[in-house]
Amino acid sequence: MALAALGRDRRLVIYAGAGLSRAEPTGLPSGPEVASRTYERLARLLPAIPACDAHDLTAVADAVASLAGGLPALRETVVDVVEFTTAAPNYGHQALALLLLEGLVKVLTTNWDDCIERGGQPERVRVTITAAERAQMGDGALLKIHGCATRPDTLLITTAQVDEPEDWITHEMGARLADSYVVFVGIGDVAAYVRDRLAETVAAVGDHDHVRVVSPTIATDWDASEWAQIVPDLPVDHRIEMAADEFLDMLAAAYVRGFLSDVATAVNDDDKLRVALERVVPPLEELCSVAALEWFRSTAVPRWYGAPVLAGQSTSTAILALGILAVESLTIEKGGAAVASTQRLQLLVAVGLTPASRIRREAENRLAAFLSQGGKNNEQPEFLVACPFPLTSTLAGLPVDLMGSTAPDDVIGGPLASTPVLIDAAEVLRG
Repeated sequence: MALAALGRDRRLVIYAGAGLSRAEPTGLPSGPEVASRTYERLARLLPAIPACDAHDLTAVADAVASLAGGLPALRETVVDVVEFTTAAPNYGHQALALLLLEGLVKVLTTNWDDCIERGGQPERVRVTITAAERAQMGDGALLKIHGCATRPDTLLITTAQVDEPEDWITHEMGARLADSYVVFVGIGDVAAYVRDRLAETVAAVGDHDHVRVVSPTIATDWDASEWAQIVPDLPVDHRIEMAADEFLDMLAAAYVRGFLSDVATAVNDDDKLRVALERVVPPLEELCSVAALEWFRSTAVPRWYGAPVLAGQSTSTAILALGILAVESLTIEKGGAAVASTQRLQLLVAVGLTPASRIRREAENRLAAFLSQGGKNNEQPEFLVACPFPLTSTLAGLPVDLMGSTAPDDVIGGPLASTPVLIDAAEVLRG
């Protein structure tokens, strides 16, 4: 809860390592396995590779890079022997992506895979890999310190590259870490080639009270851990003995519960609204944190990167109205949908000063999608809308001259023939 509160103040940084991508269904290999696969492939392709430890990735990289044309071949081979760009994102990736999309965390990673970027689909996490992108994306984008497998030429892989990154990377890390709290996840076993980088990061944070380390054995095996050398005075309660996905699940859950708690506090003196919220909270708590965050973000119109849905009046208005309509029962469904008693509803929450016309168009498009995917006319949802501007009861129909030339049933059929029903959430609260 404390870390989620820091996130709402834009002061929380997650530093993610290779352990995040080891969990299934991602299942990416360890560094030694990547090294051996790369070495075996290149040994068959190149006439000779200087002697090196085939299970040490930087040793293999240094040996191959010493050959003429070796570095490009090395980079292309590494991304070819491991599913960095095709492996399925795991639960931790999904949770981290949604927290990024909500603007709760800033994220640094040494990982080459793009599972975090793909973890928030249909939304995609913005990423900074080059100096040019740093200026375009801002500090809300995922910072990939060692490059990305989607662009092999950006990979930092040799000893020299890892030890001496470009100046913009160092400056960007410093800017993100300033006055922030950093949580290291997926870095229980500290590889030699990242040890100095981690030490630099801890030094940039400054106050060790602002550092947390998450690892399944970080507390019980502290004395034997590299972390005991990197940050020897790390407080005991900052050694969080969890797997990466478990920790990120709890952080996301704390964020959702914090929002619901704030709403509960705000309506505590209004019996009608308090009871309405009490009807909504239990079905939401039946969801895992990723499903809950996905549900909330799927209500947003539009989905702005870094613009939190779990903030402001619109989302609160929408869920309170949902609770009022759920007199007898409430079931939460995917995509921001819900069944309140016998009424199927689709929530639409305006983000920022979104005009009513944009909300109406969104309702029209979602209804068309529902029907085109096999939904029945008698089961189509009504749209519960929280918008700062007045809504009209119907959407614009066909042009008058076309409608006047023939019978409507002869003009169009199927999904586009249906008009969405809009329910103003603010009117429900006033009713």
